[in-house]
Amino acid sequence: MSFLNPLGLMGLFTIPVIVGLHLHLERNRRVMVSSMFLWQFLEAKFQGQKPRFVRFTWLLLLDITLAILFSLAFAQPQLTLPAVGGGAVQKVILLDDSISMLARDGKPDRFSLAKEIAVNLIQDVSRRDEVLVLTIGGEVDLVGSSNESGSRTLVQAVDDLVPSGFGTMLRTGLAQAALFSNPELPMEVYVINDGAYAPEDIDDFPTQITWAFIGFEVNNQAVLPPVLETQNDGSVSLFVRVMNYSTQQSERDVEIRVNGEVFRQEQVSMAANSAVPLTAILPANTQNVSVRLLGEDSLPEDDLGVAARPQDSAVQVALVTNTQGDLARAVSAVPDARLTVYAPEDVIPEIIYDLILYQGVVPQQWPQGTAAVFDPPAVNGLFTLGEERVIETPITV
Repeated sequence: MSFLNPLGLMGLFTIPVIVGLHLHLERNRRVMVSSMFLWQFLEAKFQGQKPRFVRFTWLLLLDITLAILFSLAFAQPQLTLPAVGGGAVQKVILLDDSISMLARDGKPDRFSLAKEIAVNLIQDVSRRDEVLVLTIGGEVDLVGSSNESGSRTLVQAVDDLVPSGFGTMLRTGLAQAALFSNPELPMEVYVINDGAYAPEDIDDFPTQITWAFIGFEVNNQAVLPPVLETQNDGSVSLFVRVMNYSTQQSERDVEIRVNGEVFRQEQVSMAANSAVPLTAILPANTQNVSVRLLGEDSLPEDDLGVAARPQDSAVQVALVTNTQGDLARAVSAVPDARLTVYAPEDVIPEIIYDLILYQGVVPQQWPQGTAAVFDPPAVNGLFTLGEERVIETPITV
């Protein structure tokens, strides 16, 4: 048994006070006798103060009982009972597999040390215990459970893990841990990470967490995954964040490459524990982009961010015409075709269309790519119309 407020037991010192008050009341109790003459024969040595004893009364018993109950209430006793299942527990291990765990201040890196700690926690259990392992770097993934696959398979799954995420999803991982928890067993939560990312507010989590921090203060900057978006005019916008995980201000050169060629290089100044956003407008023919931090730091693996422009499976079709008739409706009816209509006086943006259609007009010069002309004017500067021929195509019904 333990007490949350041991000072509350000082209330037990009131019991001697209660007994003393009852003794005082007993001493002053008045007794009626017939005469004092009967005690005159006693010698002087027997006429002094004699010891007195407290008489047992129900009032005394009630006062002492109340004093004990009030003292225990203030002390808040706790009784630890054997857990259901004979002392078995469920261990939940949240392992940070973010890219920052590759910093080489462990043996040989932080993640190797983190996996070693996780394996020791898995092996240090009894047969009745359960172990659940989740990774929380960038996103939450269930590695496995000893209850389903066994401890050996779970250890092998942990050994095969490779860091790849950015950020730490601690709160989401704790929510998943609560979801997979066994209600019949008490839960123990272990978090293994390097503290590279700002901690989340988890004060409302009901279970006590055991932390295992790995790593030391290092000079590390990183490039988060770039984001590419295609604009209406065909150009591509780039958004990327450069992070400084050091407690000191840092200045690094950032190089942006488009399709393997250097597009821009600039110096970025980063305050301690901060992020610097970078944006750029890239050409329409952008297929892949790489953003690299030049120079060296303690973790070169996170100095490069790469993004590829998503390939649109739709066929890009441009129609140049004065009137939108059957040809426009026919192209629009094709499920995989994406039609853009231009007037003859419009300038087609520098976009490589899969197909350019001209209806009733001809271009001044042939565009890049595949083009077709429907109903061209008899007089034009590109070609001369020859004799009309009718091409018969059999139709199978």
